[in-house]
Amino acid sequence: MKVGRFLTINNTLEPQVWQNKRLSGLIKQNLTAIAVDFFDDLGFGENFKGHIEHITFTGSLANFNWTAHSDIELHLIIDFSKIDENFDLVREYFSAKTSNWNKMHQIKIFGYEVEVYIQDPSEEHHSSGVYSIMNDQWLVEPAKQDPKIDAYMVTRKVNSLSDMVERVEDLYDDEKYQDAHTFSIKLAKKIKKFRQSGLEERGEYSFENLAFKYLRNQGLIK
Repeated sequence: MKVGRFLTINNTLEPQVWQNKRLSGLIKQNLTAIAVDFFDDLGFGENFKGHIEHITFTGSLANFNWTAHSDIELHLIIDFSKIDENFDLVREYFSAKTSNWNKMHQIKIFGYEVEVYIQDPSEEHHSSGVYSIMNDQWLVEPAKQDPKIDAYMVTRKVNSLSDMVERVEDLYDDEKYQDAHTFSIKLAKKIKKFRQSGLEERGEYSFENLAFKYLRNQGLIK
């Protein structure tokens, strides 16, 4: 596999999303409405809005490595300690709620799917492009670069994970539905942990993250 199959570096930010490096007013308005709707669905009402510290736009669409398969990553920054002193409990609660909300709401803007994430201010977020929707300014402004990537390791991990996905499909085709379901849940967790470790250790151009993006872009794990 060639490096270009894993990574796209564009000359500009996505022109429908960005105007003179500022977020499109239409997108900003829509994403703010989505954030409000998300919390309304949780049933917290007006009292909960005081816990929102920031609303940010991040991911590849806030950078030069965007593709037609990129998502609009909408991050809602909330101080978990203001919800409950049990940090892990609050994180698991929001993880379940955002997962369910994203499944139930297939929202697209200019053809890009919107994915909502909840993040505590203390949690590290590994992205070289982060835009504040609330303040309408860059928190981390992206810079075009020509990163060095380990194409051999990306290829190796893509092949390994593809084989695991095929094993799940084989179980399903053989009508071993319970085994297929159990294995798919474990595999999804494995891939998520795999990607996160790469982001934490080597950043968004790590072979783990690029392998994940390749699998997603090819529709193998969508």
